[in-house]
Amino acid sequence: IAASGNNNKDLPTFPCSYENVICVGAIDNRGELADFSNHGSKVDIVAPGESIVSTYPSNVESRVLRIKNYETKRGSSQAAPYVAAAVANLKLLRPGLSNDQVRSLLFRSSTKTNEKNKRFVKFGMLDMKELLNLAAQEEKTPFVSPQIKSLTEIKFNASDRKFAFN
Repeated sequence: IAASGNNNKDLPTFPCSYENVICVGAIDNRGELADFSNHGSKVDIVAPGESIVSTYPSNVESRVLRIKNYETKRGSSQAAPYVAAAVANLKLLRPGLSNDQVRSLLFRSSTKTNEKNKRFVKFGMLDMKELLNLAAQEEKTPFVSPQIKSLTEIKFNASDRKFAFN
């Protein structure tokens, strides 16, 4: 699980573009892709990434919270731990799941983002409740694992959430 980056770009970034890496972008409190978050076919899923309380060096005064050792931060690096925590909870519930099954459940349980300006991510927004519900319902999760991150061009139809590529 890796952060997508904060350049507002639809370009491959690493380690996100590697096969089998879950690439996480950031959303704001309205469920929209954050204005700084990278996006596009290399970004798999998004999670909260704005106004996240985070640890802060003790010798630096917090500008927003005014609480020693804590500050609000923004970025895909704040969003990635949400996905890591959801996957950790999933593995506690179903420890025998393979990596492909984990990705399948994670991506199928995601919800659609509030897309605007043709900015999109591959699967949508993290929905931990749906993820754990789906995992509890299914004994075995079928999964087809297409390897598409190495492709240079993928067309996406936002209205029906379908991809096309050669």
